[in-house]
Amino acid sequence: MKKFLVPVVALAALVLAACSSATPGEEAIKMVEEATEKVEKVQTLEELEAVGNEFEAKFDEMEKKYPDYKPSAEEEKAMDEAIEKFQEACQKKAEQFVGDLLGDGDDAGEEE
Repeated sequence: MKKFLVPVVALAALVLAACSSATPGEEAIKMVEEATEKVEKVQTLEELEAVGNEFEAKFDEMEKKYPDYKPSAEEEKAMDEAIEKFQEACQKKAEQFVGDLLGDGDDAGEEE
């Protein structure tokens, strides 16, 4: 799972660091939120990986489209929150799939 999350977080950080108007920042936040919704609906590990690959490709496109974008402090905060929710959704699904593989049942990953 770390292998999946590291590139996603790195790409999001690059978009924020590389990206000059509020529109690209809002687009990036919306993409993260949409990816989170998709992650919450996936039923298999393969679907989770596909969502991650799609998300990564979209961020690559944004980075190329807005290479000089500088997000506002408000956008950075919103992006951090969106990424945190995305990571939590990915972690929860990954734990669910691992639990299913190991036969741990529905309670897998609920301990913190």
